[in-house]
Amino acid sequence: MERLLEPLRQDRGAAAEQILRHKLTSLIGQALDYLRVALAAATQAEASRQALHDRLLEERGAFDALREELYLLAHDVAGQALEQSVQRLQPVARTLQAEVTAGLEAQLGQWRLRLPRLLEAWRAWLNDFLGRELSEVSQARRGMFCEPLHKACERLTRVLRAFQDRLAEYVKAALGVALTRREFALEVREPSAPPVDVSYAFDAAFTTMGWLIPLTLFRQPIERVLLRKARWEVQKNLSRLAADWQTRVSAGVQELRRQAEQYALNELTTLEQMLAQGQTHQPQLREVILELESFRAQLAAPACLSETPRAIENGRATR
Repeated sequence: MERLLEPLRQDRGAAAEQILRHKLTSLIGQALDYLRVALAAATQAEASRQALHDRLLEERGAFDALREELYLLAHDVAGQALEQSVQRLQPVARTLQAEVTAGLEAQLGQWRLRLPRLLEAWRAWLNDFLGRELSEVSQARRGMFCEPLHKACERLTRVLRAFQDRLAEYVKAALGVALTRREFALEVREPSAPPVDVSYAFDAAFTTMGWLIPLTLFRQPIERVLLRKARWEVQKNLSRLAADWQTRVSAGVQELRRQAEQYALNELTTLEQMLAQGQTHQPQLREVILELESFRAQLAAPACLSETPRAIENGRATR
C-alpha cells in the first residue's frame, strides 16, 4: 500500500510547489509593475506625471459609479437565484409528489385511527419523508444552488479587468510603462447547506373538531385532502429550501462584491502612491527592482522554491 501511495504523495507535493511558484511569480510581477511606475514617475517630466495624475483623479472621482456598477451586478445575480432554482426544481417536485402520493396511500391503507391520531400519524410520516428527501436534494443539487456565486465571480472579474485595463492604458500613455494584466483571485466561499426545516399549516378548527368526525363516513374525502396537502407540502418546502439556499448564496455574492471593490480601490490607491515618488527615491527603487528581478529568475529555475527564503535573506544581508 505504501508503494502505491508514494507516487501520489510525490505528485501532490510537486503540484503544491508549482502552485506556490506561480503565485509568488505573479506577486513579484505585480510588485515590479508598481516599482517601475514609481521609477518612471521619478524620472519623467512633470507634464507626464501631471497627465497621469489627472487621469487617476478622474477615476477617483468616478469611483462611486464603479461601486454602483458592482452593486447592481451583484444584486442582479442574487435576485435571479431564487426564481431560477425554483424553476429548475420543478422536475424534482413532480417526482417527489408522485413518491409522497404512492407512499402515503400505502400508509393510509394501514392506519385505522380516529381523525386526531390520523393527523398526528400523517404529520410524523410526512415529516420523516420530507426531512429525508429534502436533505438528499440539498446535497445532490448543491452545485446548482451555488451557481450564482460562480456566475457573480466571473462577471465581477470582467468589470475589474476592464477597470485595470483602463488604468494600464493611462500609465502606458503617460509614462511608457506596460502593466502586466492582473490575476484577480476573488475567493468564492460556498456556504454550508441550510438545515432542512419542515413546516405545516392545517386548519386548527378541523383538528380540534376531529374527534366528532366519523371516519367511517368521511374517510375517503379526508384521505384525498391529506394526499393533496402532502403534495402541496412537498412544493412548499422545496421552495423554502431554495429560499434558504438563496439567502446564503446572496451573502456570498455580496462578499464577492466587497472583494472586487477593494481590489479596484487598492489598484487605484497604489498607483497614486507610486506616482507621488520623488527623484530622491531613484536609487532605492532601482535597487529593489534588481533584487526582485533576481528573485523572479531564481523562481523560474528548477528546484529553487525551497531556496527562495534563504536567497531573500542573503539578498537583504548584502544590502
